[in-house]
Amino acid sequence: MFQWKFCSVLLLVLVCHNSTGLGQQTFQSPLYQAHAHNDYRQKHPLQDALKNGFWSVEADIFLVEGELLVGHSQDELSKDRTLRKLYLNPLKKHFQEKKQESNESSPPFTLLIDIKTDGEDVYQVLRNQLREYRDFLYTYHDGKTIRHPVQVVISGDRPVKMIAADNPRFAGIDGRLSDLSSDKPSQLMPLISDRW
Repeated sequence: MFQWKFCSVLLLVLVCHNSTGLGQQTFQSPLYQAHAHNDYRQKHPLQDALKNGFWSVEADIFLVEGELLVGHSQDELSKDRTLRKLYLNPLKKHFQEKKQESNESSPPFTLLIDIKTDGEDVYQVLRNQLREYRDFLYTYHDGKTIRHPVQVVISGDRPVKMIAADNPRFAGIDGRLSDLSSDKPSQLMPLISDRW
């Protein structure tokens, strides 16, 4: 009887341990409407969202000494928490490993970048960084959309005219409710949000 109980408990522990381990190694099917707000505050930014199937994440950024640092406020910033390190490089690696190209039937993964201050200055640096990742970012060139797995959308202190003038352009703009009646195309403004 003791052996039976011991084996049952051991089997239960192994099954629970293995299922937890498997959950940490695999990715859930995409949840296209799931968004990780302030994702960088998670223990494993981006990775936790991807493992749980989230198909949109938000990163707040500040420009500090020429580098784009991620954090909600300036007192949270750290030189080792850059946009490249936490989001751009890992996203590129993820989609290269998955060989997952965007197709017409599935929406792209959304990287929502919230510029906290100095929109024009930040965007100049951001635009140059995004250009380096153009092989996996939605690109808008001469009125055409070049589909790739990741779509960048700029929120916060958005330099709308500056972004709209880019050609090629590697990011869209997070619009406001007042933009619903404007003539701005959805390629420029793929997302509309507002405070509530």
